Amino acid sequence: MAKSARPQRGAPGQNDPLAGIVGAGGSRLTLDAAMRAREVSAPGPDDLAAAELTVVLKTAYRGGSSPERS
Repeated sequence: MAKSARPQRGAPGQNDPLAGIVGAGGSRLTLDAAMRAREVSAPGPDDLAAAELTVVLKTAYRGGSSPERS
C-alpha cells in the first residue's frame, strides 16, 4: 500500500504559523500571538493616505423625501 502524500502534522503551531487559526474548533492562538497579529495587520501611514484618496463616503437617506437644506 502506498503512503499518503500528506505531510505529517505535529503539535499546533509547531511548524506552521497558521495551524492555530485554521481548521475545526476554536482558535488555539495564545494571547501574545493574537496581539502580535493585530499589531502587524494595522494599517500604516501609506495605507491611510491611500484610503483618504480612494474612499468616498455617501449619505443614504431613508424615506421618500430628502431632508430640507438650509
